[in-house]
Amino acid sequence: MASTWEDIADPVVLFASVGNMRGHMWWVGDPALALDVIEDLSDVEHAYDGLARPLRLVRESGGFNLEIVSEEPREAEMRARVHSYYSRFARNRAQQPPEVSDVRAFLYAVAEDHVDE
Repeated sequence: MASTWEDIADPVVLFASVGNMRGHMWWVGDPALALDVIEDLSDVEHAYDGLARPLRLVRESGGFNLEIVSEEPREAEMRARVHSYYSRFARNRAQQPPEVSDVRAFLYAVAEDHVDE
């Protein structure tokens, strides 16, 4: 499915796929800027937009792009990955993701929550 930047809802959350960073999360408010944190196609294992729709990283001439894989949100899957990030990387093991029901508000709350890695 060919997506435009207008189709991808902010924010974008990316999960790393390699080595010790596996499962590490990047949160990017502007979907177009999400590509700035990516150095290689294999860097990102999972990605979601602000509506919890899965995104795919694709190679394009001169770089990368994100496209929507499915219009069907995968909110439970995305939230589980955020919870996994907190449990793996937060130094304070008691720290949990914010309890916010709206998916977009949840992702913005995660961005405002300082996770001391």
